[in-house]
Amino acid sequence: KSLDIRFFAGAFLYNPGNANPAYRFRLSGWTGSQDYLFDNVFLGRTESTGVFSQQFAEQDGGFKTLTYIGQATQWITALNLKTSLPGILPLRLYADIGMTDPYARPNHAILYEGGIDLCIVKNVFEIYFPLLLCSDFVSTLKSNNVSYTEQIRFTLNLNLLNPFNFIKNFKTSD
Repeated sequence: KSLDIRFFAGAFLYNPGNANPAYRFRLSGWTGSQDYLFDNVFLGRTESTGVFSQQFAEQDGGFKTLTYIGQATQWITALNLKTSLPGILPLRLYADIGMTDPYARPNHAILYEGGIDLCIVKNVFEIYFPLLLCSDFVSTLKSNNVSYTEQIRFTLNLNLLNPFNFIKNFKTSD
């Protein structure tokens, strides 16, 4: 039915090596604490454990897996793909692939992931179940004892549910 393609590329023109770690590109999207401009609404903005800590915004690289691999102070590129499956189920497949400056990734490898997206309301509420992770992600998650349920993340874009926009755009049928 559909194929969503998202591409992100960014580079810092100037970023000294001792810059604040909050100001980096990230492959794995943003958590609430990384949203330093408060562009998004997070139910658990500063949570580090529990369900609300698994909310993220598809920013920067847009990867669904939370990992600190791929935090870059120089440059980043990422390609995100989502495709729907035939039928009426709200399931989609997703795949992400990306690269960052050599200092931000082990073995200078291309990083990737893939899985299933349970799309409750497209671009508003989606739940991501990882099925395929690159070896660098797998080893990092194992060494930090991250369980599979902790790898499941979701987007909840409450800022898209602005009631004033609904009222402004509301049309009655004649």
